[in-house]
Amino acid sequence: MTEIRIDAAKAERMAAQILRDENKMAPGVAIAAAVSICRQMISASTTPLRTDLRAIPRDPPPAFNHMLAKLVAEAKDRPWNGDEVWELVYKLGREV
Repeated sequence: MTEIRIDAAKAERMAAQILRDENKMAPGVAIAAAVSICRQMISASTTPLRTDLRAIPRDPPPAFNHMLAKLVAEAKDRPWNGDEVWELVYKLGREV
């Protein structure tokens, strides 16, 4: 199925122009009908998938487990640093 992407305001103007030209509608009636048609099309359209989100698996990858164990062992005699854990997650984000 072909997907059409167009600005809503532009779609309203195009629809109103078609209704005026091809169906001899009065400008005010054509605009109101075009707005109604576009609103219905927008509400009927599916929500686009966000490509910037990703599903995270339940279990972390082996590299994460290994690096976290190393981080915990190194931090044994000093305070725990959440920034280090976050950096680890950030670095391995593609694997996670």
